[in-house]
Amino acid sequence: MNRLLLPFLFLTFATQAQNILRVNNIPGVNAPFSTIADAVAAASAGDIILVEGSPFAYAAGISITKKLILQGPGYFLNENSSVQASKHPALTSTITLAVGSEGSVISGFTFSNIIEVKTSNIIISNNRFSGSTGILVSNTTVCSNLLVQGNYFEQGVNAALYNNPTSLVFTNVVVTNNYISGKIMWQAPTFGTIKNNIISHQSTVSNYDIANNIFVTASSVFSSTTNATIRNNLFVATTVPEADGTNLLGVTLSSLFLGLAGNTPDTQWKLKVGSPAIGAGEGGIDCGIYSGVTPYKISGVGAGKPTITTISLPANVPQNGTLNVKVSAKVN
Repeated sequence: MNRLLLPFLFLTFATQAQNILRVNNIPGVNAPFSTIADAVAAASAGDIILVEGSPFAYAAGISITKKLILQGPGYFLNENSSVQASKHPALTSTITLAVGSEGSVISGFTFSNIIEVKTSNIIISNNRFSGSTGILVSNTTVCSNLLVQGNYFEQGVNAALYNNPTSLVFTNVVVTNNYISGKIMWQAPTFGTIKNNIISHQSTVSNYDIANNIFVTASSVFSSTTNATIRNNLFVATTVPEADGTNLLGVTLSSLFLGLAGNTPDTQWKLKVGSPAIGAGEGGIDCGIYSGVTPYKISGVGAGKPTITTISLPANVPQNGTLNVKVSAKVN
């Protein structure tokens, strides 16, 4: 079993895992694993699978039945040029977190298709979802504790977060600090919080505390809000029957954010000077993804995540000479 030990890059995971399994599918790169599936099969419960960026997509269709931490390099690495020395993301799709994977974390990837959640105690953070769907919850037993944090969803009018109508109750679902260009469609009974997000399309939610979000849809915002509490949000829409007096309606979109000019796909959502979202959240915090307890991190590179900042190679090496490579890295 091939394992790469890099404890200095993962100090925050020291109590959770002992081994790091390195994956790289670029031809000619001497990595212990070239597929995520092979690394998952070789890993023991609690291990970290470090998936390096690549110009080639990693194979999809992976089912995880043990506690693992899957870590990619982040996204928008060309746009946010100071984040990683290598500009390639780790692109993959269709990972299923099945029974047995309780305690697993998936972070730093670009997904062209779904992550499916079938069990409790899962963290999905700091990923980019660029396909037609995002996260599907399809538990067949009562489950709890799903954290969806700091992700960038690009689903348009499709469902970014949704569940099967036949799914059973899922409690303590926390959706926080995500950019969500897509719908939240919780059709089965779910209970939790939706806070400090930017949400672009109509949503169906039940039994949620909904606060500190910015809803940038000009038309109908909710198709259903059964037993939901909606407070301290900003709405571009002028009419939101479900919203109480703590919410601010009819906000002009151009008054909210810095915008794309001179910024990147995710930094454009920072609040501009004088934004009505400043101080409009519960307790006087700002609304939106860059505020709250766990502010959004550009490119999905958050605290405790490894960053290779520079790679220095000589222009040429004499025959039979020594290749001196200088790599600078840090843990954020």
